[in-house]
Amino acid sequence: MNICISGLTASGKTTLIKAIVKSNKLKHYSASTLLFEKLLHNNTLSAIENIKDHFWLRKQGKITFDYRLKNLVVDKEIDEKLLEIIQTENNVIIDSLSLPYLLPKNNKSIVIIYLKSKLSQRIKKAFCSSPTLSTNSIKRGIKDKDKITKNILKKIWNINILKLDKQLYDLIIDKSNFFKLVNPSDAQEEISIKIEIIQSLLNIYSSIEENDNALYKRNIEYYNFIINKYKAIILKSSAF
Repeated sequence: MNICISGLTASGKTTLIKAIVKSNKLKHYSASTLLFEKLLHNNTLSAIENIKDHFWLRKQGKITFDYRLKNLVVDKEIDEKLLEIIQTENNVIIDSLSLPYLLPKNNKSIVIIYLKSKLSQRIKKAFCSSPTLSTNSIKRGIKDKDKITKNILKKIWNINILKLDKQLYDLIIDKSNFFKLVNPSDAQEEISIKIEIIQSLLNIYSSIEENDNALYKRNIEYYNFIINKYKAIILKSSAF
């Protein structure tokens, strides 16, 4: 079973993926990591230790953006590499904005999940890991990154990452209504709920791989229970 987690900048992908990897023994591939490797290889960036969470808000971000804009083929090569990985390897999880658009439709061996989050929520998320920066600079950084990434992927693949296509995803979790379930300041509880939802979906795919019909039916029943329990934040869920 392979997983693709998608979402705009600072939507909580990295934090969630770390938890999923730990509980499911998956190998994580990231478009950002592959990009860093290229930048280090050609000395555009000097040391991987200097790259932190939300690096795009710092000096490394401008260097990266300039490099990507001048070398569109780099993003294309990275996407093609990730596409190859997710279709040829097993038990991997990839975070990518473009991959859902490039994968074959109705591929039952790949679970595609989107994390939807308002700009104000993404600013708050980024501020938690970059408290020395002002909210205005973070807002500007997020909007700039969204715009640059949108323009690059539009030129390469003719896709618009800022226009959510619900048909591409098996599950869409919308952070907008999380306040109805938990205290907005309780980040850990938010992650726990997301994990509970996603794991109930992954269990279905696992039972399919194991060809266990009885377990499959039980997992579907539990998944539907979870979806109903958290329906306030479910923008889309697969029907089984």
